[in-house]
Amino acid sequence: MKKIAYLTIDDAPSKDFRKKIDYLSLKNIPAIIFCEGGCIKKRPKEVIYAIRKGFIIGNHSYNHQHFSKIPLKECFEEIKKTNELIEEIYKKSKIKRPIKLFRFPYGDRGGKNKKKLEEYLKFLGYKQPRFEKINYFWYKFGRFHKHPDIFWTFNIKEYEIGKKKFGNQTIDSIYNLIDKSYRLKSSSRDIILIHDHHDTTKYFNSLINRLLKKGIKFKMPQLK
Repeated sequence: MKKIAYLTIDDAPSKDFRKKIDYLSLKNIPAIIFCEGGCIKKRPKEVIYAIRKGFIIGNHSYNHQHFSKIPLKECFEEIKKTNELIEEIYKKSKIKRPIKLFRFPYGDRGGKNKKKLEEYLKFLGYKQPRFEKINYFWYKFGRFHKHPDIFWTFNIKEYEIGKKKFGNQTIDSIYNLIDKSYRLKSSSRDIILIHDHHDTTKYFNSLINRLLKKGIKFKMPQLK
């Protein structure tokens, strides 16, 4: 039996975004793509292209800041500005926005402002899709499935490749992480996180292939 996972992509759209969309389309892999407002402003046509290819666009704030380190009012503005841009992009694509999805930059849910941010996201209509059969104890205990924002269960961490502050990881060490991870060997389904960064584009296809060779089948969660 293949392991089911849900693919999520953060920090889009980069200038290599369309290449990644085309590759995922070729492999019939669905994904939720969390876009930064500032990047949408730079490359709106690329986001429209992804929508028309059947991908779901989520809100990843405007400037990708740590929400626990900026004032609450600024947090609201980061969410609101990007929400409005995504609304506009869906209208230009002539496709109805199917659901409002949000992911905090760095998974930073706002520290002392966490509850107010949850309330604001709900007020704007953000919610979880149905990620079925994720049964990690820590995920359920932390009520990640109940939040209006979306977390992940497995981070590929390809952004660590060649970065001194992360110990100069290599593509082989990331492959090893994928191959030996207890999570990807477990019976639980996973929400997998990869990033749309220009400097790791050359690894994107091979990392997706590594997951496929491991026996992972990607699905879209139920949106309603």
